[in-house]
Amino acid sequence: MRKLESGLAVRVRSVVLLLAAMLLMAPFAASAKSEDNDTAKAEAKSSAESAAESAKSGEQAAEAQPATKKININKATAKELESLPGIGPALSKRIIEGRPYKTIEDIKKVKGIGEKTFEKIKDKITVK
Repeated sequence: MRKLESGLAVRVRSVVLLLAAMLLMAPFAASAKSEDNDTAKAEAKSSAESAAESAKSGEQAAEAQPATKKININKATAKELESLPGIGPALSKRIIEGRPYKTIEDIKKVKGIGEKTFEKIKDKITVK
């Protein structure tokens, strides 16, 4: 019986010491996390600055290149139509079903394409 008590006492003492050590280390762990966060913030800022510079050079390249090719709404595939802003699978299907279109404005007759969506896509579509 004496051995069982001493074995239990040793385990309890070990757990207490472990908890005490964890409590003593907590402030250091929080400090390390803070340093990691500062490093991550600095890296994110540097990455954002690089992205901004890339975007500026991309804008300059876009100005030098001609505009992208317009999508012919009378011949485009569903996937091509879905590349237009605000056009998903359901709308692309309705656009295809509503063919042929005589003017780009005719696309507004498609259910789900109102003035807002038309304004987003009008410079990207044609009816050739």
